[in-house]
Amino acid sequence: ERRSRQRMKEVGDFEVAVLRLDMPCCESIYEECENARKKYALALVGAIGDNFENTKDLKVMNWKEAMADPRKEAVTEGVGVEHTKFRRYTVFKAVNEAEVLPDDKILDSTVAVKPKPTGEMRVRAVLRGFKQVEGKQYKKDDTSTPVICLITIRIVLVIGVMCSWYMHLIDVKGAFLNGRFQNNERIFMKVPEPFRKWYPSYVLLMLQKTMYGAVQAAKQFWRAACQAMVKARYERSPADPCLFYSWKDGQLSVKMLWVDDCLMAGPKEQVLKAKTKFMTLFDCEDIGEMKEYVGCSVTRGDGWLRMTQPLQLRKFKDEFDLETQRAKPKTPAEPNSVLNEGDQGTALSEEKQSDYRQGVEILLHMMRWSRSETLNAVRELSRHLKEATDVHYKQMIRIMNYCVSTPERGNYLKPERKWDGRSHMPLRISGMSDSEYIKDPSRHSVNGWIFFLEGCPINCASKMMPVIALSITEAELYAAVQCAQDMMYSARVLLSIGIPVEFPMKLEVDNKGAVDLCNNWSVGGRTRHIEVKQYFLRELKEKGVIEVKWKAGDEMTADILTKNLGGTLFAKHAEGLVGKDKYQKGNEAGGETKAEGDESIHEEEDEID
Repeated sequence: ERRSRQRMKEVGDFEVAVLRLDMPCCESIYEECENARKKYALALVGAIGDNFENTKDLKVMNWKEAMADPRKEAVTEGVGVEHTKFRRYTVFKAVNEAEVLPDDKILDSTVAVKPKPTGEMRVRAVLRGFKQVEGKQYKKDDTSTPVICLITIRIVLVIGVMCSWYMHLIDVKGAFLNGRFQNNERIFMKVPEPFRKWYPSYVLLMLQKTMYGAVQAAKQFWRAACQAMVKARYERSPADPCLFYSWKDGQLSVKMLWVDDCLMAGPKEQVLKAKTKFMTLFDCEDIGEMKEYVGCSVTRGDGWLRMTQPLQLRKFKDEFDLETQRAKPKTPAEPNSVLNEGDQGTALSEEKQSDYRQGVEILLHMMRWSRSETLNAVRELSRHLKEATDVHYKQMIRIMNYCVSTPERGNYLKPERKWDGRSHMPLRISGMSDSEYIKDPSRHSVNGWIFFLEGCPINCASKMMPVIALSITEAELYAAVQCAQDMMYSARVLLSIGIPVEFPMKLEVDNKGAVDLCNNWSVGGRTRHIEVKQYFLRELKEKGVIEVKWKAGDEMTADILTKNLGGTLFAKHAEGLVGKDKYQKGNEAGGETKAEGDESIHEEEDEID
């Protein structure tokens, strides 16, 4: 059989045969394990390391759907856990409905049930906060809550790799149940349907703390978390309200608050002490060293870090029928193509339209966090959410097939230098910008830009200009300004936590006219209307903050963000975003080439599928 295997493995009270799905296997082993899976209703261990068979099983359900689900017993258990949590946190108190004043609005709630990959059924009683009355049940300032910026997250990860920091993740349990009302709001709620067995029919619940769905829940938890950071002797960054830092014994450690997840990074001894202190202030789950973050799987090596999203790739296979789409494209989109609104095609059915929107939503999330090289192709898809055709749907499937056929790719952070976290070493920030002039039928140019910290991609963007540029120089200048804004923000984040930055920062543009406008005080009839942007970059140049230089288009990584490139050029520029891997070896322009050993790799994938 030439494959090692475990004959039996205990899982709870069950004994099941375990199949290793990370390699090909003979049919007899597969049938044995498949029969065991059907008998005990368990997922095959090793598929992607989680206890579920299909990502469709992980979709959020309402209460009615949950009660009709075969996993109803697990849902009932989850209800008990949720009710116990509400009582332990003293979120509400039961009151007689006679105590409610005539002008008090009584709100109702809904129930969301989320299956977890571990097999747990998480139940959430959610207040219908959209019915809250402004001025009485919440203030206008409570509607917006700070969220950490993607740029800040990547900056901290790059510094963590440079300094070989220990990174530890903590999850705050019932985060939105920790906030307190600041203005003594009186909020009454009907008893949620799953909780009714514990309360008589005449009882209402009066909120004493915030809960899921309340308008002010996120804002109040953020305030509570900020107070906890102060007690732990961490200062808040003035550049990002969800970034906290501390200098101790000449060494820096940071904390990042992403909703209910707190990532701590720094020297291991400092991080573990800070973790212990933080866990005394909140009811937390100690997840341990960072392996997953913001929905991404995180892999670290000596001097590098990669973020991938295997669960999203699994969704493509399970929910979009990619098994029938065996093509393995080497680029996300057809080279030199532009997806237009006027493309001839058959209108999608209502069900297909819904699938299209869901697929684009997943691609947008992946584009943002792990697959930056697909940015331009996904941007084109996102413009057609209202009335997509089969042409757009086919393009979406192509991007999904590209992502599934290159599962090891993901945003790759490998700093050019190392740092001990103590010595005075200014960090280098550089940027590139590009523009695709009036190729779109609307004649709006597409701008793309990317900037790096110590050679690591921090943020990239592909965006259509809101107005029509009158020349390619204007379009390139517009893109350069947008890149400069991101570079300025990243410098502000670093300086706010006490890390020096090397000035001037280098911004590279592949249009000499735009470079000249940035570097020279010249006025002409063709450039009067763009003088504000000229002045912005000129002022930064005169202050020694940014230096604008010309770079050849073939070497411009930002080129991948503005147009659909051919295989060779795409592979070259993608390397700057997701790193070099086996999929790029021997890649020819527009061709369906294979890397060394790819044939066997794809054969294994076919057997696994």
